[in-house]
Amino acid sequence: MASSMQRRLSVSVEDVARRTNKIETSERKGLIGGAIGKWLEEEWDYQRHSLPGIDNMWFLLSRGTDFNPVCAGIFTFKREFELDSLIKIWSAMTERYPVYRQRVTGLNRRFHTARLKEDPNFDVRNSIRVVHMPDGANGKDELEDEMARFIAQDWDLSKPLWEVMVFYNYRDATGAKAAILTRAHHALSDGQGFVLSQLSITSAGPKIEAQLKKAAATKHNLQAGKAKLSDLPINGYGKRLAPLDPFIPSLVVTFLFWLLYILFTAISIVYDVYTSTRAALIFVTFRRTALRYKGPRREEKEFSFSAAVSLKDIKIVQQAFQTPMRRITLNDVMCAVVVKTIRQYCEERGGFPDKRVALFIPISIRSPSDQRMKNLSTGATAYFDPHRHSTQSLLNACHDEMQTLKTSFYPRLTFALLEYVYRIPMLFPHSLGYYFTHHGDERNGHEHEGTMPIVEWAMSNFHGVLTNVPGPASPFDVDGAEVLRWTASPPQAGKGTLGLGMISYNGHLVWTVTADKVEQYEGIAKYLTRGFKKTFEDFLEEAKELQEDEDSTHSLGINGHSIFGNGKAHTD
Repeated sequence: MASSMQRRLSVSVEDVARRTNKIETSERKGLIGGAIGKWLEEEWDYQRHSLPGIDNMWFLLSRGTDFNPVCAGIFTFKREFELDSLIKIWSAMTERYPVYRQRVTGLNRRFHTARLKEDPNFDVRNSIRVVHMPDGANGKDELEDEMARFIAQDWDLSKPLWEVMVFYNYRDATGAKAAILTRAHHALSDGQGFVLSQLSITSAGPKIEAQLKKAAATKHNLQAGKAKLSDLPINGYGKRLAPLDPFIPSLVVTFLFWLLYILFTAISIVYDVYTSTRAALIFVTFRRTALRYKGPRREEKEFSFSAAVSLKDIKIVQQAFQTPMRRITLNDVMCAVVVKTIRQYCEERGGFPDKRVALFIPISIRSPSDQRMKNLSTGATAYFDPHRHSTQSLLNACHDEMQTLKTSFYPRLTFALLEYVYRIPMLFPHSLGYYFTHHGDERNGHEHEGTMPIVEWAMSNFHGVLTNVPGPASPFDVDGAEVLRWTASPPQAGKGTLGLGMISYNGHLVWTVTADKVEQYEGIAKYLTRGFKKTFEDFLEEAKELQEDEDSTHSLGINGHSIFGNGKAHTD
């Protein structure tokens, strides 16, 4: 009898479960029934995991052009390290940033962006290669050649989109004993995201995270009515207001913050009418002639990184050439160095035919505490006048151009627009026939069928891409091995353009140059990195002479600066 009751109870439980399942299914079908409901569920799931428009744009750009969206970097180390330790450290980074464990799927759809999904076969060791450099061929030149080949490689889209090369027995003038080359696809993140993720596995990680949290807290306090007067972001003058902090209530500070924010936003929008009109007119009328070559784009690359220059020396140049009207920044000095050196290179080879040096400069819109792997950078082209006859006038011109770029609102509007528009790949400027020919194809290579003349022209109509990444001010290590030098390199844009990177670390700054390897411009990467340092040393020598003159004479000027501007005439 007990077994009979147990059997009836079991049947009743199964019947209740079956009826409950039918009710739930009926309710779901009542809301979104049948095939339509299933399609909506699948669509919702895909949209939740699909890439935003800007991230997906890097796949669209590389699909129909010869553009390779690669962000690369070099670390050199004071001593060698155990490979197993490095693998553990890099594995921890992929756990913290899952995008490193994912591969791309869903390419070449008309109305959907690609998506990143966990690679079921992921093993961090598959993305790390080890090279033991032979004695006698293990210096800086050989490492640069390895980096050039590393950057030029196509992507295997069936695997996670990042790679690392570890070089043992590397030797250079700084005393390095090992080196690491890294590269990653731009669709995963912007340069700042890559830098933050890589720093997270170093001894600098906790300090960087604390700084980001502090910056985020300051911003929150400003918005929430808890800030001090010295927290106001007034172009470096906030700290000078610190003595007034005890006397100014936080609510007054918050009111001032929002008042200044609204005021500057209004001014920016009005001023942006001028800057965007100017940028549009120059964009459609400017034609780059320098550094072009005939024939298809070369697949081989040149790469070089410079010797380091001191940030203290850069500060000397800033102070010597700033005027009452212009507060010269590090970026102003570095842009002037790059502009003058590019002009000199071209003049040594027959002349510089262009009226301006055009450089595309990324602009970060990332919030202080945002450490996501995501593209949160916009950008615009700056048009520098290289035909100035003195260092002072060149720096002034670079300062004015950079200020125009920094205060422009249109790059941010462009980012917001493209972030949504490029969620529909059909709206990307490409031949419509491409989508009907390749819809849904999953290809591992870059087949440049059906080129995009408009996009290729836009990506080739400037001389290079110039980035500046601020790194830690003090040394850091990876598993106890101190990093001696650190470089970061952005992707080139179109055919014949340069990839120009700057990164500061441990009180020094280093340049990198990536270029197409062409007989006509053979050796350009090494020429420019050496030329950047030489040009800066010329600026520094002139700055020291000016300071000596000011110390001894204090004639003509306001706050020690000549009202006519400082600087000697160029002799070149």
